[in-house]
Amino acid sequence: MKKQTAKHSQVPRQNRAHLSAPLRAWRNHHRECFRHAWRRLRDRPVGAWATILVLAVVLALPALIISISAHIERIGGIWLSDTAQMDVFVSPSIEMAVLSELQQSLQQDNRVAEVTLISPEQGLADLAEHLQLGQLSTASDNPLPYVLHLQLTSNDIQLRESLVADVKSKESVTHITDGGEWTQRLAQLQKLTYELGWWLMSLLGLAALFVVGNTLRLELYERRRELALISLIGGTKSYILRPVLYDGAVTGFVGGIVAAILVAFLFRSVAIPMQAFAESYGTTMPAHVDFSTLISIVAIATALGWLSAQLIGRFYIRKLARV
Repeated sequence: MKKQTAKHSQVPRQNRAHLSAPLRAWRNHHRECFRHAWRRLRDRPVGAWATILVLAVVLALPALIISISAHIERIGGIWLSDTAQMDVFVSPSIEMAVLSELQQSLQQDNRVAEVTLISPEQGLADLAEHLQLGQLSTASDNPLPYVLHLQLTSNDIQLRESLVADVKSKESVTHITDGGEWTQRLAQLQKLTYELGWWLMSLLGLAALFVVGNTLRLELYERRRELALISLIGGTKSYILRPVLYDGAVTGFVGGIVAAILVAFLFRSVAIPMQAFAESYGTTMPAHVDFSTLISIVAIATALGWLSAQLIGRFYIRKLARV
């Protein structure tokens, strides 16, 4: 009875071992392809590293422009958060009752957090202090009007524009200073650099596909007899394609790391003029690229290498099958 039990217990173990053999072979092949991809960088340094450097330079330029665009957007956000306010100049001949009504209506607006009335005397005193000219405070005829200083609830550009349009429609309002022109210029500059960066990324990314693909095509051509033999003995397309995919992904990964290093170095080289630009808006900016941006560069480069290997590998395998 014990022998039969032992005999029956060995069958499932053998079946499990038999079923896990293909899985172990698949895992071992992945491991071997991964190791071969890294050995290729060591054994063929000229061809492999030339492709990596070209890929890094191709990706570094648009990535740098996109990083600058992100920092310009950050500068605009900081500047708007510090200047979520505007000054409303009213007519010098306005009656106090009308001025009080205008102030009350703006205070009740949900887009306005606080309204401060600045009298002509206070405005003249502030101007004298700013210009360091104390004699202005003794002027008998004060030309300055009443000003309503508005503190906004949000720095949203659309909210600011809608409020400006509503306030300008009032007859007693003569002028509004809200920094809108600076805001629009900054937004247009950010949009220009952002779109330019992504257009360059798309065009140069296409060039990167051809660069990596050409390198892999030459390697496939050198291994054509080996691949033909694998195909004749029943090797699947996935089996033949797997080493090429690892080569492309590893090439893209290393190229992405080099591109990230280049972007970080180049961004530091333009940090001084960028800092001067930020100071012109009354704010500051960090002198380094965000870590998430560097990770994105590596991910995009790896994806480009893998996609290039997919395209060139499948094309070559189809060609091999016809032969």
